[in-house]
Amino acid sequence: MAEFWEQLLIAVPDELLCRTVDSSRRCPSGWQNFGSSCFSFSRESRSWGGARDACAKFGAHLVVLSSEKEQVFVMENLQGNNSYWLGVKIRHREGNWVWVNGEKPNFGFWDVWEKDPERSQKECGAMKPGGRWVNEKCSRELRWICEKPWDC
Repeated sequence: MAEFWEQLLIAVPDELLCRTVDSSRRCPSGWQNFGSSCFSFSRESRSWGGARDACAKFGAHLVVLSSEKEQVFVMENLQGNNSYWLGVKIRHREGNWVWVNGEKPNFGFWDVWEKDPERSQKECGAMKPGGRWVNEKCSRELRWICEKPWDC
């Protein structure tokens, strides 16, 4: 009988097995599952580069928001009155915002009404409480959000 189950498991594609895994087991302890990604919300603060490096240690990257549903998920999980680094930065050559995965944002929640005389010196993107995106100096220390595909 055990041989039958071994043969059945070999014949079932990994993708199908992954779909049967309970969503609470897809992400490492302390990470939250949403869609096909795991998210970690830091409790400490670092510069944008320091936050990027902290995510890389976990095989992750700063969060890349690819849908409005993901935006809402992230916004609902912000802790307290804190701003968080996003994985978006101005690319100098073009002057456009680009995610850490090389894609250009296909939507945004930029706080366009914020008046800021130092805006041109703020080349990294962050999310304020309430979910609005803002420009920040990359050297400023903020909390951050890591994202990585879930494992099964």
